[in-house]
Amino acid sequence: MGWLFRFPDGWPTAEYPVADLRVFGQFSFAAAAVANSALTFVMYGSQRAISLWLQTLMGYPSLKAGVAMVALVGRNHLHAAGVLPGDQT
Repeated sequence: MGWLFRFPDGWPTAEYPVADLRVFGQFSFAAAAVANSALTFVMYGSQRAISLWLQTLMGYPSLKAGVAMVALVGRNHLHAAGVLPGDQT
């Protein structure tokens, strides 16, 4: 897995790097990045699991399961954006 963390020669020490990786040295930034990655993984995985559940256990054809998933995913995105009624505190 070491190949995941290798950089092109001179990239971390360049005068104007593409991305300043020193920000990951701040605990709050690194923790937020890890939490965001975990949340993305969980949400993507749950969408796939619900789609499979609708098709295998509930007997939905693929088109009906897709329409149901559009409604669910769309509602989740609107809720995350805070545009649904009652989302603002």
